[in-house]
Amino acid sequence: MTDLTINIGDEIGGFQLEEIDTLNDYKGKGYLFKHVRTGMQIYQVVNDDRERFFSYVFKTNPINDSGVAHIIEHSVLSGSERYPLRDPFMELAKGSANTFLNALTYPEKTLFPAASPLKKDFQHLFEVYTDAVFAPLLREETFLQEGVRLSCDEKDNFKYEGVVFNEMLGDFSDAGNVVFSQLTRTLYPDSLYSYISGGDPKEIVSLNYQQFKSYYSQHYQPTNCCLFLYGDMEIGENFEFLNKEYLASRSMLQSSPLKLESAPWDAPRCATIDCPKDGSNGSSVLLAFSTCESNNSLDVLSLACLVDLLIGSTGTPLYKAMIDSGLGEDVSNLCGMSSDFYQMPFILGFSGADPDNAKKIEDFLLSKLKDIAKNGFDPEQIKGTVKRQLFKQKEIAGGQPRGLLALRRSMRGWLNGESPSSTIQYGPVLDELVAQLEKNPRYFEDWMSEKLINNNHRLLLTAIPSEAFAEKQKKVIESKLKATTSLLTKEDILALKENTKKFEEFQKKGDNKEALETIPHLHIDDLPQDIIASTSVKTEDLGTTIYRFEEPTNGIVYVNYALHLEDLSMDELILLPLFSSVMDMAGVGDMDYIEVNTKMKNLMGSYQQVLEVGEKVDQNEVVCLLGQAKILNEGVDEALDFIVQLLTKSHMDDLERIWAAIVDSKGIYASNGTYNGHRLASIAASSVFSTPTLEVENLLGVTQWRFLSSLKKSDMKRISQKLIALQHKIINRDRLEMHITCDKENMESNYKKLHTFIESFPVFEREKTIEKNYPEVENRKVTSVKALTLPSDVSYTSMVIKGAGLDSEENAAQRVLAALMTGNELWQIVRGQGGAYGVDCYVENLERLVVFTSYRDPHIASTFETYKKILEKYSTTYSESKLIEDAVISNVSNDLRPYGPAQKSLIDFRRILYGITNDIRRASRKSILSITTGDVKDAARHLLEEKDVSYAVLTGPQKLDEEKQKMPLLDVQPCELPL
Repeated sequence: MTDLTINIGDEIGGFQLEEIDTLNDYKGKGYLFKHVRTGMQIYQVVNDDRERFFSYVFKTNPINDSGVAHIIEHSVLSGSERYPLRDPFMELAKGSANTFLNALTYPEKTLFPAASPLKKDFQHLFEVYTDAVFAPLLREETFLQEGVRLSCDEKDNFKYEGVVFNEMLGDFSDAGNVVFSQLTRTLYPDSLYSYISGGDPKEIVSLNYQQFKSYYSQHYQPTNCCLFLYGDMEIGENFEFLNKEYLASRSMLQSSPLKLESAPWDAPRCATIDCPKDGSNGSSVLLAFSTCESNNSLDVLSLACLVDLLIGSTGTPLYKAMIDSGLGEDVSNLCGMSSDFYQMPFILGFSGADPDNAKKIEDFLLSKLKDIAKNGFDPEQIKGTVKRQLFKQKEIAGGQPRGLLALRRSMRGWLNGESPSSTIQYGPVLDELVAQLEKNPRYFEDWMSEKLINNNHRLLLTAIPSEAFAEKQKKVIESKLKATTSLLTKEDILALKENTKKFEEFQKKGDNKEALETIPHLHIDDLPQDIIASTSVKTEDLGTTIYRFEEPTNGIVYVNYALHLEDLSMDELILLPLFSSVMDMAGVGDMDYIEVNTKMKNLMGSYQQVLEVGEKVDQNEVVCLLGQAKILNEGVDEALDFIVQLLTKSHMDDLERIWAAIVDSKGIYASNGTYNGHRLASIAASSVFSTPTLEVENLLGVTQWRFLSSLKKSDMKRISQKLIALQHKIINRDRLEMHITCDKENMESNYKKLHTFIESFPVFEREKTIEKNYPEVENRKVTSVKALTLPSDVSYTSMVIKGAGLDSEENAAQRVLAALMTGNELWQIVRGQGGAYGVDCYVENLERLVVFTSYRDPHIASTFETYKKILEKYSTTYSESKLIEDAVISNVSNDLRPYGPAQKSLIDFRRILYGITNDIRRASRKSILSITTGDVKDAARHLLEEKDVSYAVLTGPQKLDEEKQKMPLLDVQPCELPL
C-alpha cells in the first residue's frame, strides 16, 4: 500500500472520489468512488492485507420462480468476448493460487467474489471476471447447459436437464431448504423475497433463452453494479482499465428497483405447507417474526446478541424451556436470524412436533418471551454474550478472506442506497451497544418487547413432512413435459433430436488452442519454492508433551489438547460423538448446564471438541478427542481450570441431557444429509480399506447416524452407564498431548499455567491396548459397493481406489493427476455434459486413497464409467506440460492461504499428531514441483491396475432401481438413511 494524496472531488480513471473513511476495524481507509458517466460505484478498502479481494455486485431482483438470476450467475462465467472459452472459470481456477473464487446468488443481489495473496494472480482474476460480467457471450448452448433444456433421444424419450435445474432438484429434496424458502416467501409476500431466487424446478422448466437474455440486459448494467476492492493495492488501481475497456462507451441507465420492504401486518398470520421428510417423527412448527432493517447495524448486533441469549446454546433460558416443554423432539435447526434479508427474520420453533399443537406452541413461545422480558436476563449471561462479541472484535480473523466479511457487512447499507461505510465496521457498533447497556440495563428486554412480543408481523408456519412431496414435484414437472411435447409435430421432434445432437457435440467439443491461450495463468516460477515451515517447539511437563507455537495473536491464547484413544474398542469408539455432545449439553459438578453455559461464555471466546481419526504418515493409527479453546490472555488460569472440571465432572448420568444430545445430533445429520451427501458417500466407500477408515465411518458417517437413530429413551440408563465408564477411562493424564499458541511476550507465563492444568488430570495405568481386527476390513471383497437411499431425484456418487502415502513420490503424481482430472475431463463430462452440480477428485494423503465424488448428479452408472474412462485416457496419453503446470499450481496454492492464528494453531497441532514434519512437507513440495508427464501417466496406470476399488452411491430408491439396469454392480441391498 502506497500513500497517495487524494481529496474528495478528485478523479481517477473516470471515477470521482465522494468519501474517505477511517476504518479502524480493517486497519486502513475506505474510499467511495462514483463513475461520472455511468454512476457505477466502487468502494475500495486500502490496507496491508496481502490477501487481496474484489467482488462485483449486481442488484438482481427476481421477477418469478424461474431462477433466471441464478442461471445467469452460472452463465456469465461460461465464456466472454476476450476469453471465448466454454468455461473460462475452470480454466482460470486451474492456473491460479486463488484463496476464494466463486459466484453467489442471493434474493436481491448476485456476487462475483475472488481473492488471492499473489498480486499477479489477483490481476488475472480481476481481468477475467470483469470481462465475464460486462461482456459475456451468453450462448444459447450455455443457457441449455447451465439452466435447463428439453432433450430427446432416438427412442423419443423426452426429459429436462441442466446444471441449475439439477441443483435445485437437490435443494427441493432437502426439508430445511423447502421450509425456510416457504417461510420467508410467506412472511414477506409483497416483496421480492416472495420468490425463490435459486429457482423452483417446476418453474425453471418454463424459462426460455429470450427471457434469459432479456434479464441480463436489464440487470447487468454498470449503473446497476457496485465493485468492492480490499487489501494491499494502490488507491484507484484498475480504474483506468475498467473505464477504458468497459465503461467509457456506456451511459447511465435507470438502476433496477428493489422491492425489499414488506408492508407491516395488522394481525399475525398462519400457514401450513408440505415438505420432504427430515428425519424427525413429526412436523416442524415455526414462529417467525419480521423484526427490523439490516441497514441498522445496532439492530443487527442487538438481534444477534438476543439469539445468543435466548437460543444460542442448550443452556440458555428459552432453549431449556423449549426442550423441557415436550412440545417437539428438538429445537428446529432453522431457529435464529438472518441479516441477508432487508427485514431480518427471527425464527423460533420445533422439529418433530404434533401439527395439532401449532397454536399451543405459538402461545408457549410468546408466553416464554414475555416471561423473560418481564423477569430479565441474568446479568452474567448478558456479560458473557457481550464478552463473546468483544472477543470476536479482538481476534485476528481467518478461515475466509477478510475482504468477504467486509463486503457482506458493507452491502447491508450500500444495497439500500446508503454509504458502505455506514455498516462496514463492527467496533463502533459494539461500543454503541455497550453504551446502551450502561444507560439502560434492560436494553435487550425492551428491544425484545418492541421488536418481537408486540410485533404483529409474525407467522406461525406448520410444515408437514410428506412421503409424496418428491413424487408430487416430479408429477408437476412430468405434466409440463407432457404438455410441451404433446404439441410437437413430427418435424418438431426431428428438429429437437437434431438440436440435441448438436448440443451434445458442443459439449464434447473442446476449446481450440487460441481460445485457451487467452486465459492468463501463473507459472511455477511465480510460486514460492519452499514451504512455510512450522516453528513450534517440543517440550515436556509432568510427562506430558507440549508444543509451543509463537505467533502474533493480539492478546489471545489458543490452547489445543488431544486425548489419545487408540486403544478403545469399536463399542467404546462409537459412543465418542455422543460423549462429546453430552459434555457440551450437561451440567458440571454443582453447576447445572445453564450455569455451565454462562460461565463458558464469560471465560472463553469459544471452546469445542472434535474427533480426530486417521492414519499417521508411518501408518500407525490416530484416534483422539481434540479440544480447542480460545482464551483472552488475562483469563487463562480460570478457563483451564473450568476445562478440567468439564472433562472430569460432566454429568454423564443426566438421562434427559443424554436424550437431548441424541435428538440434537440426529437433527444435524438429517438437516445436512443432502448437503453432505457426497461426503457421506465418500466416507462409506472409503470405510472398507483400513481400520481408521472404518472407524471414520462408524464415528462420522451413516453408521453413526443409524446408531443414534436406533436409540430410544428407554435405552438411556444403559447408555449413561457406558458414558460414565468411558469418561473414567479416557480422562487420564497418560493420554494427554498439548499445544499452545500465543504472542511471544506472553508465551513463558502462559506456558507455566499449563502445569496446573496437567496436574489436575487423574493419573492411572492404562489397560492393555486391544488388537483391532474388524471383519469388514479383513474379509472384504476386492470390489466393494454400498448403496444409501433417501428421498431424492439426484445422486451423490463416490469411487475410491487404493493410492500411495504422503511420504512417497507417487503420492505427488497422484495429487497432480487428481487436479488434472478435476479441472479438465471430470468437469467437462460429469458436470458440463452430465449436468451434475459438482464433481471432484482428490487424494486422502494419510489414508492412501484416491477419491472421486459427484454432487447432485442426475446420473450414477455413466458417472462411474466416466471416472474409469478418464483414468484410462491418462494411463495411455502424455498430458501437455501446460496442463501439468496448472495442476502443480493448484496443489501448491493450498499452502499459500493466509490463515488466522486460530487456524494456524490447529493446523500445526494436527500435523504433529499425524507425523507430518517439515522434512516430509519439503520433500512433498519438491516432488510436486518436479512432476513430469510420464509420472502422471504412470500414476494413472497404477490406479487403473489397482484391484482395491470401492463404490458408494446416495440416491433415491427409484433412481437406484433405474441405474441397476445400466450397472449390475449396483444391485446390492440398499441401506435406507433414517429420514
